[in-house]
Amino acid sequence: MSQTSVNNSGTVSVTAQGGEASSDNGYAESYAQVWGLSSVGDVSNSGAISAAATGGTTQTASESEYGLSWTEAYGIYSDGAVLNSGDIAATATGGTADAYLDAYAEARACGIRALAGVDNSGAISVAAQGGTASSDISFADHEAEAYGISTEGDVRNSGAISVTSAAGSGISTTGYDTYGYAEASGIEAAGSLTTAVPFR
Repeated sequence: MSQTSVNNSGTVSVTAQGGEASSDNGYAESYAQVWGLSSVGDVSNSGAISAAATGGTTQTASESEYGLSWTEAYGIYSDGAVLNSGDIAATATGGTADAYLDAYAEARACGIRALAGVDNSGAISVAAQGGTASSDISFADHEAEAYGISTEGDVRNSGAISVTSAAGSGISTTGYDTYGYAEASGIEAAGSLTTAVPFR
């Protein structure tokens, strides 16, 4: 749900499955995107949140354009501040991109994303798995990014945070570059950080 501000104490479970897209003469894109709670204002949450997205499949034919399979999952996404005591699980599993030109099969997952400060005492579990990218004549990108908490503000955390990220697989038939970058971060804050529980 998305509104000016959110105050939630109930259980939230959301899933998304990307579809299939193919093209003989143009590009092909497939998206799987989920947000447990989304707000342009502040968020206060004490309920358990589960957000899971699985990427779809794209295919482009000879002399066509790029193929993109994009997957992302957020437990809480806020343009304001976040106060959270609920447990959060966010999982993004990349799909498949088979393209004549550029191929992208990327995944991103984040427990809490906020533009302002975050105060968290809930357990956060995040996992991102890059997809499978294959290109006939160009590069193949199969990256994964995972963040427990990401904010432009300050963070105060006393909850356990577990984050895993793994790149997928990629091949370029002509031997062009493939990108298998994986990034995992427990807490990423532009402001100050206070934590009572180690993240792993």
